This record gives sequence, C-alpha cells and structure tokens, in this order.
Amino acid sequence: MLDRPFYFILVLWGERFREYFLDLCLPTMLSPGNLPALATRARSKFLICTRPEDWAAITAAPIFQLLKRHVEPVYIELPPCPPGVSGCVHMGIGHRRGCELAYEAKAYPFVLTPDSIFSDGTIARLQELALAGVQLALVPALRFAEEPLFDELRQAGISPLGRAGLAEPIAISNRDLVRMALASMHSETMTYEWDAPYFARMPSAVWWRVPGEDGIVVQCLSWAPLLFDFKAVPEHDTSVFDDWTFDGDYIYKNLGNIKRIHPVLDSDEIFMASWAPMSDRPHDLTPRRLLQTKFLGDFLKKQRFNAAFYSGVFDPLKREIFFEPARWHSRPLNKAWARVETHALATLISCVFPPSGVKNIRDKLIENAQLSKLELYRLQVRLQLLHLRVHLLRLMNVIMAPVFRCIFIVRSLWISRTIVGQRVYEILHGDRFAWKRATWRFRQASHYLLGRRFSEPEP
Repeated sequence: MLDRPFYFILVLWGERFREYFLDLCLPTMLSPGNLPALATRARSKFLICTRPEDWAAITAAPIFQLLKRHVEPVYIELPPCPPGVSGCVHMGIGHRRGCELAYEAKAYPFVLTPDSIFSDGTIARLQELALAGVQLALVPALRFAEEPLFDELRQAGISPLGRAGLAEPIAISNRDLVRMALASMHSETMTYEWDAPYFARMPSAVWWRVPGEDGIVVQCLSWAPLLFDFKAVPEHDTSVFDDWTFDGDYIYKNLGNIKRIHPVLDSDEIFMASWAPMSDRPHDLTPRRLLQTKFLGDFLKKQRFNAAFYSGVFDPLKREIFFEPARWHSRPLNKAWARVETHALATLISCVFPPSGVKNIRDKLIENAQLSKLELYRLQVRLQLLHLRVHLLRLMNVIMAPVFRCIFIVRSLWISRTIVGQRVYEILHGDRFAWKRATWRFRQASHYLLGRRFSEPEP
C-alpha cells in the first residue's frame, strides 16, 4: 500500500471531449487493473477541471457513480476559453491548478486527456513502480486517428460512442490495444517512419517496422509522464503554463535532475492511445522524389531530424531518453527486434547525439556483443568521428535555417496569394481589422525567422 495518494488530473470542456471521457477514457480507467487496483493509505483523488455545465453532465452519468467507489472526485471550475486562445494553452489553467493541489499533498499526479484510452493494468503497474521508488515513469505518446481506431474498437465488440448511459468498465489488453493503434496511425505519426518517402520536416519521433512482425521500434521525443513523485520536487515551477502546455518543459523544470526514471520501453508493460480526427492537422503523405533517392534522401532525413532535435523545442531530458528504443508489439518478441534496434541506433547517431555524449551510446552498442580491446577502440574512434559529424550537420542547419525559413514564408505567401491580395485591398481601403491582422502576421513571421516561439493570440 502506498503511503501517498494518486491525484488524477483531467481538463476538458465541451460535449465532444466530455463524451470521449465518459464513453472510452473513464471506462478503460475503471478496468480491473486500473482504478480498482489502487491501494493508497490516503484516498486518491480525481481532479476534474471543467465548465459547470460539463460537470453537471459528468456527475449525472451512471459511470461516474462507479468512479466514486475508487477515488474522490474533485470539481475545479474552468473559465470559458477566451477568443483567440488555443485550447492547448487554455488547458494550462486546469493543469496548473491540479498540479498545485497535487504538489501541496505531495501526491503522485497522473495527468490524462479525455481523448485517451489505457490498457488494463496500467495503474497497477504504476503503483508497483511508485512502491519501488521510481520518481518518474514516462510512456511514448504519439497520435492515432479517430475514425480507424473507432472502427477497430467496434470490430472488437466495443462501442466507442453513446455509452454515457452505461456503467460498464472496458478492459483492453496491452497487445490488443497495440494492434488496434498500429492499424490506426494518424497521418502525423505516419510521417515519423524513417523509411517513408514523406518523412516529416519537424518530427517528434522516428520509428521502424520490424520485418515479419506486427510491431514497430519507436525512438520518441514525445512522452506522457503518467507517474511523477512530487516528494522529489523541492520547488514547484509552473511557469510553462503561462504560454505553453503540459507537454512543454514542465517535467524537465521540475524533475530534470532526478535519477530514478523509468521509461516504458515495452508495450506489454503499459500502453496508451490518444487520438484525433484524421482531418485534425493532417500531414501530406505524397511521396517526395528527393526522399526516395538513396544518398540524397538519407542526407535530407538526417538534416531534418538534426534540425528538429536541436531546435530548442525538446529539452535535454527528452533528448537524453530519446535513445531508449520502445517496442510496440502485438505478438511475442524475437531476435528480429534486436537487429532493428541496432540499425535504428546506428542511423540516429549519424545525425544526433544525446546531451551526455558517447558513453551511453557505446554501452548500448556493446551490450549484447563480445568485442576485443581493438574492436572497442575502433568503436570509440568511430563514435567520436560521428559526434564531430553531428556537430558539423548542426552548424550547417544553424547557418541555413534562416534561408529555409525565408523560402517557407515566400512559398506560403505564394500559395495564399489570393487571400494576401484581398487583405492588401482591404488595408488600402481603410479596414482597421485587416491592418491589425496583417501586423500580427508580420510579428508571427518575424518570430519564426528568428526561431522564437510566438504565443500572441490571433486577432
């Protein structure tokens, strides 16, 4: 039994996300190995930050009565989202308040989104990790597509919508959820495949298929912290919520120096799937001719990933654990997985390196190999040369980044030339709103050219 409680933190508003929570997210949280498996001396709490009308609908749902058996629900009122403020930033109000309450209680916060489902046994495993003294447990978090995922759920006999009148848990095994998720990748996640001819310009992960297997090896820069110990946080820093989201550098600012970190590297341990409609920020999957050429395509992918890795978006903690490969699989593992992992690591260290340097990389490469002293020396020399190559690639990106950004802005203006012409016409005829919007666009473009984050609300 844990001495301190879990604090589950959820922020939502609106019918769509409320139904996601009541129909799928909460029922999977109530599977036998999740909330019913909790054993804490002080009762755990479920903090729900939402609008009054959403809270009334949630408390009226039969599944909510089942929730109250295992945790204490706590209502935190969320103000309306102001015009021009992104939903992600507005969520920060609830995340800040929820994390502050969890910090005061020195609890174990579990921040979740309503559009997520969890495999059965997730919370039981997190509780085991907390009992073992783990201070931070992270799970790779990539986007899946709502429509195919919901079809997969229906084929498994699970109705994804219209369950608000039911008080039935949903138990999905790790491997079943992996199988459904891999068949339902969002176009954004599909562009993270290293061997794809449409590789992303700003990837937050890369992955490789395992030949003959129903699974992938994932190297991730986007992690969901499902468990972190506030007792290990001497001073709580919530500044990230001023103009960014929980996904930013909140964990690094508060837990960046701890040592007892547990990245979940096998989907048999914990698996979660978060979704978005296919039409939500879709990515172009048209094959690019240059990416299909052997040498130039390989160079362009490495250049793109090097630029993303060192862009400043990803903090040192994310960049360090990126080199831990995660295995997502729906069938038993075999020797083919180790070969893919070795290939993936060899590819990555030709374009990026962890903040700690070459030692951890060397240890990973020799972990399963018997090498002589001469072979070890050669490996060390090769790694040092690769490290130098990474720095040269990074220098090239720093020099060329403004050029690429200028090209992107010019291209965007050309694509939107009809709208731009209309705005110019409106400005010349004294439209003050058109002028206000144009100056906002100019400030946005200036920040982009300088590589700075721009958070000013759109007029």
